[in-house]
Amino acid sequence: MAEDTANIETLKRAGLVLSLVVTLALLATLIWLFATRTPDHSLIGPWRYTALATLGVVIVLQYVSLQVGRARHVHQVPLPEVRGPEAFNRVFRVHMNTLENVPLFLPLLWLFAAAWGDTWAGVFGGAWVAGRFLYAWGYYRAVALRLCGFGISSSAALLMLAACLYAVVAAR
Repeated sequence: MAEDTANIETLKRAGLVLSLVVTLALLATLIWLFATRTPDHSLIGPWRYTALATLGVVIVLQYVSLQVGRARHVHQVPLPEVRGPEAFNRVFRVHMNTLENVPLFLPLLWLFAAAWGDTWAGVFGGAWVAGRFLYAWGYYRAVALRLCGFGISSSAALLMLAACLYAVVAAR
């Protein structure tokens, strides 16, 4: 048992060192790219607002993920546990519910952009992102306070779904 613990600690340290080396290499690569190249705007340009909404989705995911790590520390919930005090459970549910919704939302966002245009996709996507932040803010405080943000993000997604279905059915 002690040998297993020593092996795990050695592997953990090696993993952390490898992670740091790869992170520094990627950072150096990014700095080199910024210094020597300009982004290809030919693809992003026509989809600027849809791309911004997509980045907003990624930022929401990063935020709620970091909140779970913070809540684990505050409420002393060790890995791999997924249950703890109610305050931790609410933070964890925000993360899980957001993860459950993103794979449904992103295809809708891009299909909506293709059918109805980049600007409108940016508007609906921005509403979804704002709704998810409101959902998180409310749910972190009390279960009942999640409803406003949930309503906004769900409405944006359902209306986009209806608009995409209409566009597909009406296509000639």
